[in-house]
Amino acid sequence: MRRLTGLIIAAAVIAATGGMATSRPPARAAASARCHTSDLTIRDGGGNGAAGSFVDRLEVKNVSGRACHTRGFAGLTLISRSGGVLRTRVRTGGPTRRVSLRAGARAHFLISIREYAQRPAGAPCRAPTARKLRVIPPDETDYRLVTLKGRGIRPCGGRIDEGAITR
Repeated sequence: MRRLTGLIIAAAVIAATGGMATSRPPARAAASARCHTSDLTIRDGGGNGAAGSFVDRLEVKNVSGRACHTRGFAGLTLISRSGGVLRTRVRTGGPTRRVSLRAGARAHFLISIREYAQRPAGAPCRAPTARKLRVIPPDETDYRLVTLKGRGIRPCGGRIDEGAITR
């Protein structure tokens, strides 16, 4: 009798749902692929400074024609006017989260540098000027070469503080 009751209940559920009884959750939209270097352009969005510090906004644009996502921090290397690699020490900080980019959408990250040494107070730094920045998107090995606006940057000791990519 119990088995018959169970079959009747199962038949009622199937009838009520149009035969679509299932234990699986509904399908979600397909997840986007990770952004690769070839999917992105990166440019200097400009910045400003005061009291020997400079903050710059680097803009990332998805040019792939499809949605993609990224998360974390870019790899950075300072490049001189002649194309030589300069001493670069990157310190990352802040929370990271997944950033989804539709085709044509933009994201950004900030970099901050000090152009004056801590000791003696206010002494100019003797760092070489970087005119370009080699930027490697998170989880990638290829890079984009970004021309820095204006006079370039002169980070003391090659140190750059970097924030995570965000919208």
